[in-house]
Amino acid sequence: MFGPSILARHENRDKAIRRLFALKRRAIRLFSRKNYFESNHAFLKSFCHVAMESFPQMKLLHSI
Repeated sequence: MFGPSILARHENRDKAIRRLFALKRRAIRLFSRKNYFESNHAFLKSFCHVAMESFPQMKLLHSI
């Protein structure tokens, strides 16, 4: 979720981001866990807004 997805977010190309996130969503669901932790800063820069549509109970913690 680096490079192209961050650029797509910067350019407000949500359709492209949703397409890329579909792969990530599938991977997250395969874990079959109650909680999922993503420690990659690119998540916030690229597709956190799309992830919240798929996982409405999601919580974000941005640690600086």
